[in-house]
Amino acid sequence: MKIFEYTELLKNLILRDLRLRYRNTGLGFLWSLVQPLTMFFVYYAVFGVLLTDKFGMGGTTYPFLLIIGLFAFNFFSGGVTKSTPSIVQAGGLLKQVAFPRIVLPLASVLAEAVHFLMMLVILILACLLKWWPDHGSFLELLPILYLPVILFLHLMITLGVGLLLSTMNVFYRDTEQLANTFMTVLFFGTPVLYAPPTLEKFQSLNFLNEKSAEIIHQIYYLNPMTHVIKSYRDVLLDLSSPDFMSLAMAFGLGLLLLAWGYCVFMKSESRFAEEV
Repeated sequence: MKIFEYTELLKNLILRDLRLRYRNTGLGFLWSLVQPLTMFFVYYAVFGVLLTDKFGMGGTTYPFLLIIGLFAFNFFSGGVTKSTPSIVQAGGLLKQVAFPRIVLPLASVLAEAVHFLMMLVILILACLLKWWPDHGSFLELLPILYLPVILFLHLMITLGVGLLLSTMNVFYRDTEQLANTFMTVLFFGTPVLYAPPTLEKFQSLNFLNEKSAEIIHQIYYLNPMTHVIKSYRDVLLDLSSPDFMSLAMAFGLGLLLLAWGYCVFMKSESRFAEEV
């Protein structure tokens, strides 16, 4: 079975997810903005106002740095945590209808992508309003054309992790809870609230020697979301082309995650119906 033959099913699953999420709500889609905006005001009040001197996160650009990081990470986190239980939740459907099971986690990730695209439009408009008085030339806005490339890498990473965890959750139901806990830890290990730290920053920590600082620095930059968020900020915050090395790292790590998740998923797919 080819997934392209089931685009109608995929579309219906995405629409169902969006309808169920906001059914009987007064604000509808606006609820998807409430949580990240609430987090934004809380973190900005703490790090951007109260603890500015201690963390050095003040300035006029910090609100933009923060909101870009929050929106980008929320898409990744939401896509992964929604796709993780997607196979188990569709247990009845798996036993009744023959279709590519990969459609289920893919629909969960794409539903989150719809939300993120709407937020991305808001981010673009906000950043344009900030930079337009200083630039005022459409040619200087050309780096925005990199956004589809960054979004594709973002989607690839999210889907790769989602495929892997949704498969694990079929056989080990604790995976869903572990995924939620892991996302909380990863949130603080990803440059959402701050700019990516340099090697010198790690070396300045008193409890690390030079060798340990180098190892931790290398491990830190193996987080693909570090490179995705940095690339979004390069384009939206600095109005410049994203760093090529960051794009290359995001692509390499994203491709690895997607290939790993896909292979594990396809190898286990035939056992899903009997396990759920």
